[in-house]
Amino acid sequence: KGERLDLKVTPMPSVRWMIGISGRSNAAEAVRRTGLAGKAGLRADDEIVGIGEQEVRTWAEIDKALAASAEGPVALKVRRAGQIKNLTIPLTEGAKATDALAEVLPRQSLTIDTLVKDFPAQQLGLKPGDRIVGLDGEKMRDWDHLLDKVTNSNGKLMQIEWERGGETFIGEIRPIKDEKSAVGQIGIGPRRKMIVRQYGVAMSCVMGFQKAVVNVQRVYLMIRSFFTRKLSTKTVGGIILIAQASYHSAKQGLSTLLYFLGIIGANLAVINVLPIPVLDGGHLMLLGIEKLKGKPLSERAQAVANYVGLFLVLGLVLYATRNDILRLMKGF
Repeated sequence: KGERLDLKVTPMPSVRWMIGISGRSNAAEAVRRTGLAGKAGLRADDEIVGIGEQEVRTWAEIDKALAASAEGPVALKVRRAGQIKNLTIPLTEGAKATDALAEVLPRQSLTIDTLVKDFPAQQLGLKPGDRIVGLDGEKMRDWDHLLDKVTNSNGKLMQIEWERGGETFIGEIRPIKDEKSAVGQIGIGPRRKMIVRQYGVAMSCVMGFQKAVVNVQRVYLMIRSFFTRKLSTKTVGGIILIAQASYHSAKQGLSTLLYFLGIIGANLAVINVLPIPVLDGGHLMLLGIEKLKGKPLSERAQAVANYVGLFLVLGLVLYATRNDILRLMKGF
């Protein structure tokens, strides 16, 4: 209805299962009515089939067509309730063709875009362009419905139904848990549309602070998940994983690399304040004990505490490095 709602959601870590496919879509999941496309008449569930004279089938093709569009209003051809409608999106001053659909949330459809090698979906014989119809006797509504069904499968054998070229196929598939990342996978993941927004210096500082807070909270949730066994310790990475991630971040640009380094900084900040001797958090803990006792711990007690802390830190480093080496050996 055009209303803006602020909601607070507490993330809960969980094991996910996958089968090894990525989705394809050209439909709109949601459209902001006050945006350029919304004012032009685009509605949720509309399927974008053309940009100007060019036919499009996926959001990747939509983005490419918009980027190649000439200046001026953007002509859309959409399918709504089985009928083709022509819409024209006038652009405001300074807006580009790529801004025409900036406030449109893409729908993650049930059509397969890519498959993960050696995952259950590929082994079963599914191909790009196939459309998932049902899973475990239940008709699938959209990608989120499929993803929810798979991630909660607990790895059981499931019946899957899909369409290809007007024919319907049925097979059995068992979602698997990826041992490389210790996160359950069946190998599916929809194509996502990325919207890049630029902020001024002041707002960038505010956004940077907010992102830092979020990253610190994520580290805390991850540590808590290790203790509650909701997340495997096999996901812990060390210097090798950091080097790999830094390399991939650098390939995507300076801003991505700086953002990644900020995340690493948040991780180290949280770890540094843990109550482990030899870390800053450990020193604060010893000072707190000294405050309560009214006198410092004996030199022997402090030495023992530091040795224990050093043992824990070195043990964590060695364990993380072991995980990195195992990931490399498995073709991470």
